Amino acid sequence: MKRTLLTLLLLILLTACAPVPPPSGQPVIEQIITESQQPTQENPPPKEPASQQEAISTLSANQIDSLSQDQPVQTEDRSYSANNFTIPGTAEIAILRPGQYSRLVSPIRLIASFSNPEDALTFITLYGEDGRVLAERKFDILPYDDPVNGNVITDLEFSIEAMNEVGRLELKVVDQFGRLRALNSVNLILLADGPADRNYAPEDGERILPQIPFPGQTEIEGGKLFLSGLVRLTPTIQTGEPHPLNIHLVDQTGTIIAQGWAPVVVSSGSQVGQYVAEIEYQVTEPTPVLLAIGIIEGRFIDPAYVKTFSIILNP
Repeated sequence: MKRTLLTLLLLILLTACAPVPPPSGQPVIEQIITESQQPTQENPPPKEPASQQEAISTLSANQIDSLSQDQPVQTEDRSYSANNFTIPGTAEIAILRPGQYSRLVSPIRLIASFSNPEDALTFITLYGEDGRVLAERKFDILPYDDPVNGNVITDLEFSIEAMNEVGRLELKVVDQFGRLRALNSVNLILLADGPADRNYAPEDGERILPQIPFPGQTEIEGGKLFLSGLVRLTPTIQTGEPHPLNIHLVDQTGTIIAQGWAPVVVSSGSQVGQYVAEIEYQVTEPTPVLLAIGIIEGRFIDPAYVKTFSIILNP
């Protein structure tokens, strides 16, 4: 009797330990893989973004914060900057006072900071809204760098017939060959009389960030110069489509080797746009030139801001 009971217990244990047979026609391992690939409520299938903007919006806040300004988010066919509103760096000519669209009577107190040690002389011009010169001066830049108090401090007197008009205050420097090397300006409301209303925010930030040519790339060959980068526009005067950037290649004799325009594309709600251009040139030998990129804004036909780079054009 005991032997019979032991035999029955042994049979029950063996039956409990036997593997469960898989469904007919599908091995166990294939069933596990197939089930792990099925979408569930906790792990839904990945969703393709319906648009480029949706692709950006799916980034977490931490991911966006970790992106630097020169590391754009890549989508299918264009890039978006993580911070659309600033370009890093300080302009060579930083206008500390007056700020954009200050309302001023004569005289105007001008304070600026020039950071390039080669800058020794600046040309200062105040234009009226029709482009006429209201005041101009050559000023010897003080031989020290002071980004807070400035190394150019002067007063400009002007006279207008109307009660008020829009003006532009421009500062520029030239290099040893007489070529324009840097320019910056602010737009002002000029008053014949009355109380002044100053904007104390300086116009000191960099406005152009080149991406192509690459940083450190000083030689170009093949008869074509490709340009691409970011440009910061002035919010208060930017309406409609922005003007293309003005491009010049100027050799050491002052001759314009090539020139052209770089269209600017701006995303909705941003003051930073992307510019792209292809400039063809012809040289027979390596030619040092100054690449000048100018921003044109508002009613004035001359650039409001110019940034330059020294490069060598090869055939």
